[in-house]
Amino acid sequence: MAVHVHLSLEAQAEARLLMFSHMNLLSPAIGDPVSVPTQDMLIGLYALTIGNPQGICANRYNLSNSNCRNSKKETVDNNDCKYCKYTKESYFSSSYDALGAYRQKRINLDGPLWLRWRLDQRVVGSREVPIEVQYESFGNSNEIYKHYQIVGSVKREIRCIYIRTTVGHLSFYREIEEAIQGFWRAYS
Repeated sequence: MAVHVHLSLEAQAEARLLMFSHMNLLSPAIGDPVSVPTQDMLIGLYALTIGNPQGICANRYNLSNSNCRNSKKETVDNNDCKYCKYTKESYFSSSYDALGAYRQKRINLDGPLWLRWRLDQRVVGSREVPIEVQYESFGNSNEIYKHYQIVGSVKREIRCIYIRTTVGHLSFYREIEEAIQGFWRAYS
C-alpha cells in the first residue's frame, strides 16, 4: 500500500528542477555520473569538431582530392595535375556572427574560419615562429601562426587576435558553456 505525502511548493519546484535532462549529470544520492557517453555520442562529438585536418597550409594550392569539400573551390589545371584553390577563409567578429552565417548556409559546419578573440582571454604563450608576416602600407602587421593571427599596430601593440576554428567547435563550446552555467545556477 502506497503512502502519499503532500510536498510543499518549494519541494515540488526543486524536484522539477532536478528532473530536467541537463541537470541529470550526477546522482543526488551518491554523486556518481548518471549519464555516461556512449560510442554514438563520442562519434557525434568527433564529427562535430574534426574540422579540416590539413591545417592553415591548405589555403594554398593542394592536390585535388576529397579534402577540398570543406570550402568553396576552383579547379586549376597545372601541367596535367589538378589542383584545388581554396577561397579566402571567412573572418567573424563574434561567435554569433559565425553561427548566423552557418544558419544562412554561407559556411560549412567543418569549414575553417577566423574568429576575433577578446584580448582579455589571451592565452597565446607559445614560442612558435609565424608562418607568415604581412605588413600593410600604414605599418600595421599581421602575424599568421598555425591556429591564430595577431594583428599589430605601428607601435607594435596588439590590436586584436583571431583564432582559427570551425562552426562545429563554436556550437560545441556554446553547449558546454550553457550546461556549466545551468549547473552552477541550479546548485548555487
